[in-house]
Amino acid sequence: MTKRVTLDQVAIAHSGDKGDTANVAVIPYRYEDYDLLRPQLTAARVKALYAGTVKGEVKRYELPGTRIINFHLLQGNGGGSSRSLIVDRHAIARAALILSLEVEVPDNWKSPQIDDLGRVQK
Repeated sequence: MTKRVTLDQVAIAHSGDKGDTANVAVIPYRYEDYDLLRPQLTAARVKALYAGTVKGEVKRYELPGTRIINFHLLQGNGGGSSRSLIVDRHAIARAALILSLEVEVPDNWKSPQIDDLGRVQK
């Protein structure tokens, strides 16, 4: 059996821009949760999440050595930060949105305990 939790309980995210391409990286708090997220965080699902702002393709890159899933949102930044009229022209808030996605975890899965400095407690 599984249950659904929001991605912010499993991972952190970081985003930014390079011209008209926005970048969103998802980094699980625990290494073992990377394999849990891999099949669920697809390019198609991320494209649907950002449908209102991303005009081009969403490319997904796995970085298994670091356990990071990285997404490039092509034509996702309104023409680039120097030309864009969108509010988040540096794509910083894109990380907050992806953390609202729901993911499935095993029923016995427990959310990691995070200290005030953002470190996972054992």
